[in-house]
Amino acid sequence: MNPYEKKRRWKFFLLIFAILIGIASVFYTDSFVKKMEREEANQFQLWVRVQERSMFLMDNDVLVGLIETVRQNTKMPVILTNKDGLIISATGLDSTKTMYPDNDKLVYDSLYFANQLKKMKMQHKPALMNIFGDEFKAYYRDSFILTQLRYFPYIQMGVIFLFLLTAYAAFSSARRDEQDHVWVGLA
Repeated sequence: MNPYEKKRRWKFFLLIFAILIGIASVFYTDSFVKKMEREEANQFQLWVRVQERSMFLMDNDVLVGLIETVRQNTKMPVILTNKDGLIISATGLDSTKTMYPDNDKLVYDSLYFANQLKKMKMQHKPALMNIFGDEFKAYYRDSFILTQLRYFPYIQMGVIFLFLLTAYAAFSSARRDEQDHVWVGLA
């Protein structure tokens, strides 16, 4: 077998192997992201149930403890609206902004909250809440970590591809340089 043909086959097999590793990485990360999505949806449903039931608790200490426990376990952004779509409260969003114009410590930015609500409506269906006979809708979006995980394999593949491209260019340049030296020596 020709040594150049053997080298070409090795390159081909290595390329196929790299592609298979990339595909496996994307599928594994995708399954992991889907598990995290389900976990966040469950946390959101828990948050909704606690909000509904907390209104009926009479013991203030139990109520504060319950809400604080749920707040610490909920990392995703959540917006609560009334039945007309007006934003009532928000959590997990930019802590330097507020939707209340009377707050002197934070920047009033109602447009920011409206845009966040629009993004949430595009990502997930709302959870309906009934508190003291009033209807509310709770919206959420994926956490920052989940969003990062969703794009991670593609960024990783891009970086690996750039590395391989750079390495290939360097080795090809070195091989050409070596061939040039051989030709100079033969001349």
